[in-house]
Amino acid sequence: MSIIKENFNEIYNKKTPLNYIISLGNLSYREPDFVYDVLLNKVDEVIKAKGKCKVIDIACSYGFNGAIAKYKIPYGKECLRKPRKKSLPCEVIGIDISENALSYANQMGFIDDCVHQNLELETVTTNNADKFKGADLIIASGAFSYISKKTLANIYSVIDSEPSFIGWPICTCDISEIISFLKEKHEIVDICRNIYPMRIFSNEQEKQSYQQTSSENNFHFECGFHDKLCVYKIHAGRRDNL
Repeated sequence: MSIIKENFNEIYNKKTPLNYIISLGNLSYREPDFVYDVLLNKVDEVIKAKGKCKVIDIACSYGFNGAIAKYKIPYGKECLRKPRKKSLPCEVIGIDISENALSYANQMGFIDDCVHQNLELETVTTNNADKFKGADLIIASGAFSYISKKTLANIYSVIDSEPSFIGWPICTCDISEIISFLKEKHEIVDICRNIYPMRIFSNEQEKQSYQQTSSENNFHFECGFHDKLCVYKIHAGRRDNL
C-alpha cells in the first residue's frame, strides 16, 4: 500500500513561487525547516576543507535549497526577493522538470546552472553531464516522493567525484532500492531514527492513508509518528565525513 498524497502539481510550474509558498504555508510546510541547519552545516564543512562547495539539488523546484546553501536564506517569503547579501563560495546545480521553476531559480541566483530533464525517463545529456562534474554533495529534500533509483543511477553514472548524499524521504516511502544503491556507492549509509514534520495533512483521507502506511512499512522510528506528514534523514558518504 502507498500513501494517497495530495497533488500539488498545479503550483510547481508557475513563473514565481508565490502560490507555492502561500499554499504550502497554509499547511505549515517546513515549519520548522528540517533542511536548513543540516544543509548549511554540510556546506560549511566542505567549504572549510576545500574553500568551496558544489551541490546537486534533485527536484530543486524554485531553488529554495539553493537559497539556503548560497545565501543562508530560509525557505519562505524571503525567497520572493533577490538576495542582497554576498553568496557563499557554493555552486548549486538544480535538476527539475519544471521549466518555469528552474528559470525563476536561475534569475534569482539561487542556482548557478540547471538540468531540465526527467531523469526517471531520460539519460543525462552530454552537456548536462558536464554540469555535475566536481560535485561535493547531492541533496534531495522533497524529491523522494517523485524519484526512484533510476534518477540517482543517472546522476552517479556521470559524476567524477565522491560526493556525499543527504535526503529526506517521507516516512511512508519504500526506498529499499535507493538504500541498496547508496550502499553500493558509499562507504557508510546512515539512516536517522528521528523523524521531522514536513507539513500538516491536507485532508482526512491523506492523514488516514499516511498513518496506515506508516504503521505497516516503517514502524521502527524511535520518536513515533507525529500527527503530521513526516520525513526522516538519510546521509551517505565516506566514513570520515559523516
